[in-house]
Amino acid sequence: MGIRYACCSRLSKNCPANVHVSKDNVIIKSNTDHNHTPPSYFFSKDGRLLKTDLGAIVLLYKGHTFRKNNTLKNSGVRYGCCSKDAKKCPAYIHLSKDNVIIKSNTEHNHKPPRMLMMILWIFFYRYKLKTGYKWVCTCFPRCRAYLCVDDKFNILNGILEHINYKEYIPEVVTSIYTDRVFLKYQEYYYSKVSNSETTWRCVNTKSCFVRVVTTPLSTGPIVLKQPRLHNHPPKLPFALRDLFLFD
Repeated sequence: MGIRYACCSRLSKNCPANVHVSKDNVIIKSNTDHNHTPPSYFFSKDGRLLKTDLGAIVLLYKGHTFRKNNTLKNSGVRYGCCSKDAKKCPAYIHLSKDNVIIKSNTEHNHKPPRMLMMILWIFFYRYKLKTGYKWVCTCFPRCRAYLCVDDKFNILNGILEHINYKEYIPEVVTSIYTDRVFLKYQEYYYSKVSNSETTWRCVNTKSCFVRVVTTPLSTGPIVLKQPRLHNHPPKLPFALRDLFLFD
């Protein structure tokens, strides 16, 4: 009995590296020949900033993970606990532009996660099970990957085979004529809903009411809630079309 750990770049770069660990946490078999260079790591005096293959920046501090919320007036960055939404955790850290902690609340209302591999793929809380909690990929229901964990974030079971993540990376597009910002996601275009920094609606507003929810633009963005199926083929917004002049 034991656990097999695969490189976090197994899906994105087809890396074959893996490690087999016994139930006593002893390595019994391994393949450490990676087909890529190690990911970029940035260190600060008080914590560690990790840059994943997807480009996301995660702050690791005392076993807990924090994600970027917004940029501060002094050019610093505010990081909120990754369990802010799932567990209403109030913990946060303010980093200066030199990556020094200038203000923080590190009192979490939960124990630190055990598996840091979750920072490469983002899961959100789905529902409570009889013997734990189920977390699903943010591309749910299109992606079947999920994790079942107990109260201490020990992984009970799950599926880590994700869909091709590149198809699920949103792109921000700005019109050169009006400076209007659009979100392109899976070939469809969305415009921002009024008075919202995270909700986008399909540009075909006359007949399609599909919406997509993301993190703020300053953090990526990352899609948090997948859109429903559209009732029309992809449509290019007029503001993004090329204009032609005729004599």
